[in-house]
Formats: sequence, C-alpha cells, structure tokens
Amino acid sequence: MILQLLVSLALAQEPLPPGVPVPVPSNDDAVARAFAVLSDPSPTAAQSAIGILQTALQADPGSSVARVNLGLALQRTGDLAGAAREYQAVTVSDPGCGAAWALLGWTKAIQGDPVGAESTWRDGVRAAPSDMTVRAALANGLRDWKRSAEAVDVAKEALRIDTRSVEIYTALGQAYLDQGQLQLAKFVFQKALRDTDGDGKSDLPGADGSADLHCALGWTWFQLGDTYTAQTELEKAVKFDPQLVTALIYLSRLYLDQHNYADTVPLLERASAQAPGNHAVWMNLGLAYRGAGKLAEAKATYQKALTIDPAVPDPHFNLAVLMGDYEKNYPGAIAEYRAYIDAGGAETLLAESYIEAVEKEQKTQDKRKKADEDRKRREEERKRREEEKAREVPAPAPEVVPPPDEAPTPVPPGGEPVPEPAPEVVPPPEDVPAPLPPPSPEPVPPAPDPEPTPGSPWGEPK
Repeated sequence: MILQLLVSLALAQEPLPPGVPVPVPSNDDAVARAFAVLSDPSPTAAQSAIGILQTALQADPGSSVARVNLGLALQRTGDLAGAAREYQAVTVSDPGCGAAWALLGWTKAIQGDPVGAESTWRDGVRAAPSDMTVRAALANGLRDWKRSAEAVDVAKEALRIDTRSVEIYTALGQAYLDQGQLQLAKFVFQKALRDTDGDGKSDLPGADGSADLHCALGWTWFQLGDTYTAQTELEKAVKFDPQLVTALIYLSRLYLDQHNYADTVPLLERASAQAPGNHAVWMNLGLAYRGAGKLAEAKATYQKALTIDPAVPDPHFNLAVLMGDYEKNYPGAIAEYRAYIDAGGAETLLAESYIEAVEKEQKTQDKRKKADEDRKRREEERKRREEEKAREVPAPAPEVVPPPDEAPTPVPPGGEPVPEPAPEVVPPPEDVPAPLPPPSPEPVPPAPDPEPTPGSPWGEPK
C-alpha cells in the first residue's frame, strides 16, 4: 500500500523572503579580496571577510564600499545590529550610496519592522534618486507585503529614470507575476533579455548573467505549462548563482515533478542552508530524501519542519505515510494522521480514508503474522518429533553363528540369509491291509481253424 505525499505549495503561492544580499565589488585590493571571500555565503567565510574589511577601513575609514561589505559580512554571521550600524554610517557619510539604504531597509524587514523598512527605502529613493538598487529594494519589499500594484508603480517610475536597469525589469516582471499576469511578466523578462543588434548579448548590460532574471522567467514558463523552457531558464539561474534560494527551490520543484530525486536533494540541501527557517524548503527536502530512499533523513527533515512552524500540519501527513508504508509502524502512522486532522489539515477526508486503509492493512498483517507463527510452530513440532523418532533406534539382532560342521547358510545379494527347507515329516506307519494280488487274465479261447479256401475251377490250388 503506497500512499501519496503532500507536496508543499508555498513555493508557488508566496514570494520568498529577501535572499542573501550580494556584496558590492570594488577596485580596492583589500575590498576585492573580501568580495571574493563573500562569494561563499557561509558564516566562516563571512568571518574571514570581516577581518579583511576591518583592516581596509583602518587604512581608509571613509570607504563606503568597504563599510557596506563589512555590514554584509556581519549580517551573514547573524549580527544584524552590527550590520545595521555599518549601513547607517554609510547613509550618513555617503547618502548617495543606494546599496547602504537597500541593505539597511532589509535588516529592518528581517527583524519584523516593515514600517521602518519602507520608510528607510523611501528615504533612500529621495537621497539617491538615480540609484536603482534602493528602488528595486522598495519594489520587492512591497511585493513581499502583498502590495504588488504599488510595486508595479514603483518599478515603472524607476524605468522612466533608467531604462537599462536589470534590477528594475526583474522587479516589475515579478510584480506582474504576483498578480497572475503571466503574459505581461514574460514580456517584461524577455524584453530585458532582448538582443536587437544580434551580437549574441542582451541589450541590457548584465541581463544575460542575471540569476534573478532567469529564475523569474523560468518560473513564469513553468506556470505557463512549458516545463522544458522553464527548466532551461532555472538551470541557468542556478549556474549563475548556486546559492540563489528561489532558483534552488523552483528548480527542485520541477525535478520533484519528474521524480528526479537524486538531483533534487543537493539543490534543497543548499537551499536549507541558505534559508534554514523556510518551512517549504524542509518539507520538499523530506520528499526528496524519501524518493531517494533516505528514509531516516526524510523523517528527521519532516520533524525539523514541524519545529519551524508547528501550526502547519502537512509534515504530520507525510510522517504518517513514511511510518505506514515504509516502517510498517501502523500505530505510529495512525497517530500522525490523527495529529494532522486535529491540527486542521486541508486533506482531512483523505487522511481519514488513509486511517481506514492502514487499519485494514494492520489487520491483514496481523493475520499473516499469526499464520506464519502457526506454520513455524507446526514445523518446529514436526522436526521435534522426527528427532525423537531418530533417537529411538532398535538394538540390532544377535548374529547367528552356524555350527562348525555345517557350511554357513549362503546369503543372497539382498542381505537376508535364505532359510533352509524344512525336513519332510513322514507320518508313522499304520496297519495297512495287504494289497490284493493282481487279477489273473481271463483265458483266451483258441483261434478257430481256418476255413478252406475255395479251390480253383480248374482243380488247382489258388
């Protein structure tokens, strides 16, 4: 009995939280080294970058790029307060640095202060009106807050200032995507990638290598039903940015639909490292582990999803399927289905039907187990009787030795001696009357004299 699993739908229905901010490049040698280190998003790499950047700032305290990257490195280690201090310092010393305004707003959004984030971004737009980074941050923030119509307006206003901004085209297309206007979204993304002069490159500098742009276009194609083109675009996105969470999630969703679990697992493992609090990532990683036969990892991943958001009941459903179908832990499976129902799961009727199926399967297995036990017991009893019978071997008959005067009785090839014939028993003589003498033969009368032969008419004997 193989039951279906619940796939998390959050990937397609909700925009994801802001991704990992990107470092700002620089021509300064020290900052360039830190930039290279920050290409690895791990906390260890960020810690190394902090040392490099602090040394660079000692040599040049007014370097806005070094300070913004220092804030980014601190943010990657989890020090949001330290990161915000660095970003804030740049907005004061260099108000035209849009990256500082954008990152400062994101720290507030991550800390659960959407009002402060929006206010920071709008201040940044006024302070650096030609900087598209802060305008894109504002548009994406509005998208995350389900205000896609406002995000469209912000992006269109930005395009009136700069018609060659890849960030703004991406934000505008994504806002249309959030509204379900798939054809408009596709038009915007393809326009950003358009090659009008035929030189093999997009008209917008940097569009060809934009992971965000290819990711958004790929997801648009997926929703339009063209999975082949969608996969092509999403694989480009992952190639250009192997740590882009949205691209990792969307491509993994495509692979899950193809039952390509081997390629799904590494994508979602990377995504879970980048977004450890994303419930949908852990749910789908559990599906990938289960499909790849890594059942222990799948179980632990579903349990991890429950710790992230206990109010979402889907992991209970998938845990129940795992326990029932693979572990044959029927009581545990039934308990998880009931937990799913009690938590208000959307597939309550399905869960109840699965409970009936599991209970029926349990009864069948119990009967089969009892039959196997009875068969085993009968077999053991039969063997025991055979062993007892084998131990009861009769003693061999004593060998009969013939007298020395007599020749031994010959033994035929079969092994048993041929018994000698019993002597004939002659009854004792009785008084038997004497036999009568044979009768004497009757006298034979004498032969008659021969009659005379008639003579010849000539008087001569015949």
